Amino acid sequence: MKIHGAKPRSDPSIIKERLGQLAEAYAILQDVLHKMDGTQPGNPYGGREMAIAATHLDTSYLWAKEAVEQS
Repeated sequence: MKIHGAKPRSDPSIIKERLGQLAEAYAILQDVLHKMDGTQPGNPYGGREMAIAATHLDTSYLWAKEAVEQS
């Protein structure tokens, strides 16, 4: 379905905006994980489970970033 007047998903300004939103959400989630773990951002996580969650978050961010860049 084509929406008349809408920019295509591949428009550079839309991609830039989406990458910015994605990076902002990623930073917020990283801060939340550190807060829940009781560690400071930039330092290793104290618990194994939180470290695994952070690894999954990193992987999710990279896959989402790749998907936005390829759209």
